[in-house]
Amino acid sequence: MSIELYFQLLNVVEVKRSPNKEVFQTKLIGGGSYAQVFKYKDPYYNRWFALKRARVDLTPKELQRFKNEYEITRKFHSPYIIEAYNYNEEKNEYTLEYANGGTLADYIRVNNTKLDMQERLKLIGQLFNAFLYIHEKGIFASRH
Repeated sequence: MSIELYFQLLNVVEVKRSPNKEVFQTKLIGGGSYAQVFKYKDPYYNRWFALKRARVDLTPKELQRFKNEYEITRKFHSPYIIEAYNYNEEKNEYTLEYANGGTLADYIRVNNTKLDMQERLKLIGQLFNAFLYIHEKGIFASRH
């Protein structure tokens, strides 16, 4: 007897470790035109991770752009940039470092009236360090 699968669980992530596979519950935390972002806690590492999953209706060109984003991001190893860990070809998703403070825009929106000049300069310095690092990797290379 064969069983046909008519639905797919979208609120879980499978983590493969030798020799077994674990499944964790995910929670939607954001998204955009190309992907949705979820978070999950891995008890093995005792920490949260983000999972960025491509939308199923992407064109082949858009899906390639999503994969390229991963390929570029996984090369970065800087304290100023979220780290990407692995890509799942079957589900078109990848695991990322989880930033528990939300986005920089969220942080500024919530704390804007509380930030003094020193804290603002520190944020700007961190942004410059991230852009400098990315530029040194050849991503923001100037075109003449």
